[in-house]
Amino acid sequence: DSVTALLNATRDDYRLVRVRAAASLAGVPRDTLDEAQRADLRRATEEFLAVVRARPDDAASHHNLGNFYMDRKELDQAGECFERAFSLMPDNAAPLVNASIAHNLAGRNDQAEACLRRALKAEPGNAAANLNLGLLLAEMGRMADAANVLRTALKVDPTSATAAYNLAVIVADDNPSEAIELCRRAHLLRPQEPKYAYTLAYYLYGQARAAEAIDPLRRITDAAVPYVDAYVLLGRIYEDQGRTGLATDLYQRAASINKFHPRIRQEFTDRAEHLSSGKKVNP
Repeated sequence: DSVTALLNATRDDYRLVRVRAAASLAGVPRDTLDEAQRADLRRATEEFLAVVRARPDDAASHHNLGNFYMDRKELDQAGECFERAFSLMPDNAAPLVNASIAHNLAGRNDQAEACLRRALKAEPGNAAANLNLGLLLAEMGRMADAANVLRTALKVDPTSATAAYNLAVIVADDNPSEAIELCRRAHLLRPQEPKYAYTLAYYLYGQARAAEAIDPLRRITDAAVPYVDAYVLLGRIYEDQGRTGLATDLYQRAASINKFHPRIRQEFTDRAEHLSSGKKVNP
């Protein structure tokens, strides 16, 4: 529906509407459009490119052009545009953060790291640069360095649930108590994100604090959020506690969630039936 509305906007009477629509549609595969739609989008795209190229000395124009190319997966051109934007405004780290993303998508993590290091040299307190560097270092397997950078990211932006969660995952083996508190922080910051709630519960369960794990899991299951692991873990806790009635009801509700794969729904149905029959159920 959004793509259809934006395609209609490429024929709008106002140029601003047309060029904004073209920028928003940059990532849409052209082979998914019919001939008339491709023609409309091509004309609007030409207008967009003319607008952003009209001011070669404007950093924002190059930045916007870089975003356009990145959406089109033209990563080398995107990187060049972001570098040009940074050269025109060297106290603004944002273009280098985006350049690092382009390099990462192209599999050039060494260059991605270099961009982020330059971004932090220009703007040490940039939250996005700190967060992205921490995530990149973790992706590269440099966990100690990643943890240090993510701690800085969390200090720079205490509201970053992403930084708190990823730091929790990194420190979980060596410091499970800290991991629990970091996951709790991420969960409180983003209560609608089931991954954070589940991971908090998972770490609590691993530390023999199953009773505390029930509440974050129930926030997921009571809202019928299709997050399989939450139902599995909560069911295991109920079974461990001998609360087979609650476990059976939970599995039956999970089996009714249409967004789960049919095989998964059947597994929940089988588990509920085994519990109801009094048979021993394997974990």
